[in-house]
This record gives sequence, structure tokens and C-alpha cells, in this order.
Amino acid sequence: MINNKLNYFKEPFNLINLSVSVLLFINCFDEEIDQPAFWTVQTWAALLLWYRFILYLRTFPRFSWLVRMIQACVYDMKVFFVVLIIGIFAFADAFLSIDQIINILNRPADEVEVFDPSRGAEITEEMSSFEAHYQTYWRPYVIAWQNSFLTALGEFNGDLEFYREGDWLVFFLCVIFNIVLLFNLLISIISETFAVFAANAVQASYKEKAI
Repeated sequence: MINNKLNYFKEPFNLINLSVSVLLFINCFDEEIDQPAFWTVQTWAALLLWYRFILYLRTFPRFSWLVRMIQACVYDMKVFFVVLIIGIFAFADAFLSIDQIINILNRPADEVEVFDPSRGAEITEEMSSFEAHYQTYWRPYVIAWQNSFLTALGEFNGDLEFYREGDWLVFFLCVIFNIVLLFNLLISIISETFAVFAANAVQASYKEKAI
């Protein structure tokens, strides 16, 4: 009996149902709607709620195989995501260094702001130790990761005019690897998965109904 109950938590769909219920229950009794914590919970509750709605579409013949194909695509892309994250982190580190070069070469000496973790950022007394540590050591790297991710999506920052010849080589490698190579590889992975499921759409539909 206990093992049967524990098996309930081994299914991802059941965990999503439980998570949505817990998050919505938390916000129902949280009256502080002007606090960021409330809307953070609401953000994840909304995403999980709509994801659960997509999973419910499996009960309809026209959608069942498509939903299963989406799940299979995500599963097939797990290795791709690992390589993409490594590429984003690698070029983020390089872009952070280039930004410091731009600060040194193109701004007056009294306005240069080179990143120095030991110096840290502006810390207030209201900050917790974690927030102070984040502002001091991690925030510049997080911003660099965000910029690297946006570059992988084709959105470039406004500092390109200050790039030197060697900096453009780094930018060129980033575009070739993260945009041209990886995303064309992603299209190939999804196309292969689509071809498999399109050929077995009827069988996949019956399988989803059984699940």
C-alpha cells in the first residue's frame, strides 16, 4: 500500500499537479500582494498551470501525438542544452573581459570602472549576507551570462563599435558557434524527432490515451 502511494510521486505529471495546487494554496492565503515573493510564486504557478493544460490536450486525438512529440524533442535536446550552456558561459567570460578592455581604452581614467570582486558593489545594511555576496561577486558574471545568451539569440549590445580587431574574432566565433552551428543542429534534432513521430502518429495517439 505504501509503495503504491509513493509511486504517485514518481510520475512527473502528478508532481506538476501537486506543485500547482501547493503554489496556488500558498498565494490564496498570502495577502501581501505588493511583495515580490507573492508574484514570484504566481509566476511559477501560472507556468505550471498552463503546462498542465497542454498535457491535458493529450486526451484529444488531434493533439495527443503532438504533445508527446514535444516531450520527446525536449528529451532529445538534453545533450544540446548542455553544450549550449557551456558555450554561453564560455563566451560570457570572454565578453566580460572585453567590456573591461573597452572601459579602460575608451573612457577617461577617472571614470574607468574595472570589475574588482575584492572592491565589491554598493552594499546596504538592509541586505542579507547572501544578497551582499551576490552583489559583490556574482552580479557582473550574471549580467555577462545574460548578454551572452542574448547574443546567441541575435541581440547584440551597443559596444560593438568599440571592439578591436581581436575582439571581433571572439564575436565572430560566438556567432558561428552559438547561432549558426548550434541552432542549425537544433533544427536537425527536432526535424528527426518530428519525422519519427509523424510516421507513427496514430500509434502515439493511442499510447497517450492509454497513459
